[in-house]
Amino acid sequence: MPSHQVGRGESVPSIAKQYGFLWEVIWDDPGNAALRQKRPSPFQLVAGDTLVIPNKTLREEELAPNKTHRFVKKSQKIAFKLKLMQMGEARADEPYVLEIDDDIFEGKTDGEGQIDVLIPCDARRGKLKLDEGREEYPVRIGRLDPISELTGVQQRLSNLNFPCGTSDGKLSPRTQAALRRFQQAHRLAVTGEADDATRALLQSLHP
Repeated sequence: MPSHQVGRGESVPSIAKQYGFLWEVIWDDPGNAALRQKRPSPFQLVAGDTLVIPNKTLREEELAPNKTHRFVKKSQKIAFKLKLMQMGEARADEPYVLEIDDDIFEGKTDGEGQIDVLIPCDARRGKLKLDEGREEYPVRIGRLDPISELTGVQQRLSNLNFPCGTSDGKLSPRTQAALRRFQQAHRLAVTGEADDATRALLQSLHP
């Protein structure tokens, strides 16, 4: 079976589209059992991971002659969820315009400040506009690393307003300071380390 080395920003759904598969077919293949155990989410892989691509099989259909037959190709979309917060409070019922590749979504956040839309499985980037365009934020899709990686810890801290400066996977003084501030704010043991309790809370706040 061929394999695919995961690049930055790729996920199982985006890779599956390249090879002409439904993403579940690739993810559920026995050849990817070890990767599934290491990376529980098909949407959060790490650059350098290896994904096994199964061989395609020929499907045969029995059809009546002199008839018109219709085949429908499935187009996969994935859920995109984003929660907006300001000063610790949800930005509920906030009008927004979300541009993802060539798609534009307009609406209001729900009572919890959340946006929930379906986007193409290979979408990579976009931007979010709030306050009639006076606020604009870039959106990078597929860039969130698993919480098991220090880069994933740094990304979540920064997104939750505990900036680490960079997500380089190094426990720098700035990252340690961000960890201490997060731990103190949430009444965890203030260690400055990405310990199990800290990772678990980060994961619950920012899946």
